[in-house]
Order: sequence, then C-alpha cells, then structure tokens
Amino acid sequence: MSKPVRVAIDAMGGDFGPSVIVPGAAIALERRPDLQFIMVGDSAKIESALQGHERLRGVTQVRHSDVAVKMDDKFNSAVTGHCVSPAKRVRCQAAMQLSSAMRPENWNQASLHLTR
Repeated sequence: MSKPVRVAIDAMGGDFGPSVIVPGAAIALERRPDLQFIMVGDSAKIESALQGHERLRGVTQVRHSDVAVKMDDKFNSAVTGHCVSPAKRVRCQAAMQLSSAMRPENWNQASLHLTR
C-alpha cells in the first residue's frame, strides 16, 4: 500500500466555504483513496459540512482558526511584515507561511509544518 498523501485545505476559502470544499474533498477521496485531509477554518462549520461524509470524516483532521486573510488585505503588506494590530500580525504570519510554502524548495518543509 502506498504512503498516504496529506492535503491541507483552507476550508473557509472561496465564496461558499465548507459547503463546497467538503463535497469536493469527498470526490477527491473517491478518486484517490490514499488521501488524508487537514481542513483549517471554523471548526463548527467544517464539522457540520462533514456530516453525511463518514468516509471523509475518517481521514480528516479539523483544525480551528478564527483568523482569516480577507479579500481586501494587501498581500505585499502581509508578506513584508507591515502589520500593526495583533489581529493583522496573525494574518501576516499566515500569509508569510503561505508565501514560503509556495516555493518548490520549501514544499517538504511546509508539509511538515502543516502536519504538526
């Protein structure tokens, strides 16, 4: 049996959040049974969306986060660290981690960070 593949997902992303992310992950799991998921976002909304997807629930870790990077947040400000309020600093750190994870040389490191 092959080694499981972990996929970290911003479950609150897109226009409809978990209501479309969860069914999409269920389809992916049907096609790739070796997948495992880490869904990050509002845990109550994610858990609610997972109801009725027992197989998916069995391979999914839910990690709560009440912090989100908003559509109107300036990415350049986030990655350069120009953040003044505590809430913005948290969003900046998330954006910097994402920016770093997007570089191919950091994919293994980012994967390890997300699964800890």
